[in-house]
Amino acid sequence: MAGVGAPQDRRVDACRRLRVSTSTVQRALRRRGLLLPQGYRADRKSWAMLRRKVFHDPPTDRNRVWQTDFSEFETSGGGIWRICAVIDYAT
Repeated sequence: MAGVGAPQDRRVDACRRLRVSTSTVQRALRRRGLLLPQGYRADRKSWAMLRRKVFHDPPTDRNRVWQTDFSEFETSGGGIWRICAVIDYAT
């Protein structure tokens, strides 16, 4: 059993002090496909505007047209969470 100050402890300490620039992190995330493309929010906004244009007479009264989205997530304990998001088109 290794004691305090063993070589592996010093390596862990050295890793904790490691400084990495944000551009290095961004490159690593991009290589793994973990970054959203630039303009992602603008794309989502334009899609939302197109969905609203589908209506010939856009809804102006509340509680007339709704959109729902259901998602299901497994928990680490083996359970399942079901989530439903609801959007009123008039607001």
